[in-house]
Amino acid sequence: MLGQATNHLLYARRNKTVMKKLTLIPCIGLVFLLGCDSPAPNQTMPSPFSAAENSSSNVEDLPLIDRAEYVNWSQFPQGTVVKLVRETKSESDKVVVITTAKLASKSDKKVVVETQITVDRGGEPLVNPVIEMEFLASFRLPPNMEAAKFALPSQDAKEEGKETVEFKGMKYDATIYTWDAASEVGKTKNKMWMCNEIPGRVLRHEMSCSTFSTSENITEIEIPNS
Repeated sequence: MLGQATNHLLYARRNKTVMKKLTLIPCIGLVFLLGCDSPAPNQTMPSPFSAAENSSSNVEDLPLIDRAEYVNWSQFPQGTVVKLVRETKSESDKVVVITTAKLASKSDKKVVVETQITVDRGGEPLVNPVIEMEFLASFRLPPNMEAAKFALPSQDAKEEGKETVEFKGMKYDATIYTWDAASEVGKTKNKMWMCNEIPGRVLRHEMSCSTFSTSENITEIEIPNS
């Protein structure tokens, strides 16, 4: 059911706002932590370094590459806010999810982004705790892996083309990615519009399967002194 799938995607705690800290190790498919693979606030993303540590006696010999999330967020001033609204529908249910992300701090080593998710099923909104996420500026590329893979929304994502997306009078050149993913309710088809000029990079995300469809769109960008 849609409710079960949504509960699986989102960490929820009613009537309580708690600051959690999450240090994120580079992981393919990590985009703004807005997708269906988002971790709970008390979890750590799996490390891509296990293969490197098993195959190399000296990790320092591996190439150092920039992290896509850091490159994206670090170009904006501290206090930048972006909001996305996700609407999921089935035959019997509708869920609206509002995700707000704020650039809390940045340095030459990392950025810290505070993310908060609110879920509305038509009754009292469910306000989730704030998650404090740290994105390191760079990481060692594991052997036999392509650096470009770590900037994709999913390791299976394929670029389908370009499209100009207009948002509040501004035009953005978006790259379109598509991929299929397995879930509790079967295979889901995904389509995402991404642009590095947007905080968090996600302009739009569509997801559908046999039992529900989801559309997520950017609704607000606040950039201090702009």
